[in-house]
Amino acid sequence: MLDWPTDMELAMPRVEKALEATWRRAKPNSLRSQLILSVWLGMASVFIPFNLYTFSRDSENILRKETQRLEDQGQIISYLMYRWTLNLTNLIELSAQSETVRKEDTRKVEEYFARAKRLYPKREWALFDTSGLVVTSTKTMNYNLRKEIGRKPFFKQALKGEIGIDISPQCFSEEACVMVSSPVYGATQKGIKKKGESPSGVLVMTVDLTDSAEDSGTQGEFERLTLGESRISEKEVDRTLSFQNKQVRGTEVLMVDIEGHALFPLTNVNDEMSLLGPSQILNTAWAPIIKQALKAEKRGRVSELVATGEPLLLYTERISPYWSVVVVADKKTSLEMANNEAKTLVERQLIFLVLVSLMIAAVCQQAAKPVLKAAATLKEFGKGNFEARINVSRKDEIGTLFDNINETGSKLLGMVNERLGRAVTDKQIETAKEIQKEFIVREQLSGKDIEIAADFDPAYEIGADWYDVIHKGEVTYIVIADVCDKGIPSALFMSVFRSLMRYCIGDNRAGNEQDNERELMKNTIQGINVYMSENHGSSAMFATVFMAAYRKGEKSLSYINAGHESPLVIRDRETEPNERLETCGPAVGIFKEAVYAVKTAEYGPGDVLFCFTDGLVDARSTSGDSFGIDRLKQLLDRQNTKGKSAQEILDQVNAAVEKHSIDAEQFDDKTLLVMKARKSSTT
Repeated sequence: MLDWPTDMELAMPRVEKALEATWRRAKPNSLRSQLILSVWLGMASVFIPFNLYTFSRDSENILRKETQRLEDQGQIISYLMYRWTLNLTNLIELSAQSETVRKEDTRKVEEYFARAKRLYPKREWALFDTSGLVVTSTKTMNYNLRKEIGRKPFFKQALKGEIGIDISPQCFSEEACVMVSSPVYGATQKGIKKKGESPSGVLVMTVDLTDSAEDSGTQGEFERLTLGESRISEKEVDRTLSFQNKQVRGTEVLMVDIEGHALFPLTNVNDEMSLLGPSQILNTAWAPIIKQALKAEKRGRVSELVATGEPLLLYTERISPYWSVVVVADKKTSLEMANNEAKTLVERQLIFLVLVSLMIAAVCQQAAKPVLKAAATLKEFGKGNFEARINVSRKDEIGTLFDNINETGSKLLGMVNERLGRAVTDKQIETAKEIQKEFIVREQLSGKDIEIAADFDPAYEIGADWYDVIHKGEVTYIVIADVCDKGIPSALFMSVFRSLMRYCIGDNRAGNEQDNERELMKNTIQGINVYMSENHGSSAMFATVFMAAYRKGEKSLSYINAGHESPLVIRDRETEPNERLETCGPAVGIFKEAVYAVKTAEYGPGDVLFCFTDGLVDARSTSGDSFGIDRLKQLLDRQNTKGKSAQEILDQVNAAVEKHSIDAEQFDDKTLLVMKARKSSTT
């Protein structure tokens, strides 16, 4: 019967979202504010569903009681209205059959009317002849009524031998009234209609609409009807429902005849509606109620409908073949008690929350003191004063917190001292990184006859791999090497190896013979091996080295591979197979007597030399799978490298390794060098 949602499953998600949004917007800064807000939100999450349920339950109970009360009161009023209409029709019918009235002796009729007035002081009487002329009456009749009485429907109904009832805007006085008529048969007819006989006159009885409640004996019923448990107080606006007066709150009782005339017997507020004809009143806001009354049954019942957008409760009952009684009350008024009770409940809950908040504020103020003390100590830590301490005299949780803060301060102080001790080393490592960056040649790698691209990617801050490119006359020397192990010690040995190699290549004492670069490479590698073995052999540090020399105009490449990963030569000509250059001797720095041979590989225009350290083929995926030489060979297939520059080939390999090792940790240095012989315009 409610007009709003009461389904908790629909209401709760909206409540939870509203509470969550409130928490996000509030952003409390203090512990006290957070606790108070948490209590309010927590209690709200309980109170709101509880209040919705309570309001729904109370509203339904009140409406149920109001419906029952309306039905009980409606039955009483219907009975009283039935008795009144029965009294009206029986009285005028008996009076019309009395010998005094039938003889139409004016003096005796007036005496009869006088006696009737003493019994029913609110009723007026009149005797008419069949033409509508007044024979006698208890009060002077309004001129307009005397003139029109013969044409009134209720008068014509009496001439047909039936009881007639009508509502007239003017009766004996200027007031609107209910008019009841009965046929009068002459004295010779013994007051009983016989077939073919016509009335000799018409007896009329009237009751002013303003007197209908008193005349019917129901003047106290409206008060009992409107002052029930859930009705509005007497101090509020008029309790009578009156749509035409824009009064949509209250109660009203009306009687409706079979033609649709309306009579409001208990109040005078809506008497103007009684003067409207059936078609006229159906064009007003009362139309839904009139239509419901015309459908009334002998057994009364309560129903609901909407008029002018307002929900109403109706009790309807047919009290006779001619009349129905309607008791109507607005539904919203019935719910005001539930609203008031809900307001009272919410007010009490708010008072409770305020009291709880005050208690929380008092407790938090006391509890916040040790927290503020802890915060002040931590603030000192933030300033760098790690010697700040809290005096601990408590054995509870706060005391444990203070002990932990003091212990944290001690550990931070130790960490700071340790960090200060490492500051020099860190600075040295940073300097070493900058020096190593200078070792790596990154500009002017390519020459007129060749294009070179290289990349160095250390596993740690400092790497032990390196590459070098030296252009000397018409010869270009390339070097790629890998010192054993990783980190700072290996990087130091790398700098020694690189410095010795650059010095040896630059000190050309072999003259300008054709095989000058071959002798130079051999002397360089063997000299460095002897030096490292004699001076640093005890450190067990060695390096794998690949060195190659390319002379302009030749179609071959001279190289020494000292224990290094064998580079790949990718031929530009499909008639010649690709080649993996073989090893020429052991790693440098292990065996003092080691001998290194210089070998030659075909290397013409368009050919690509791909050099790498073991960090490439050993690169692991997250599952532990190595990148491997086979995957590299497939990637460097002639079809994948043909027409590409050295840089494009390098980028292609780096992208493949990165994809293979994505999210996996790099555990070894990775260095790549790609050299491609340019094609001359005459090639």
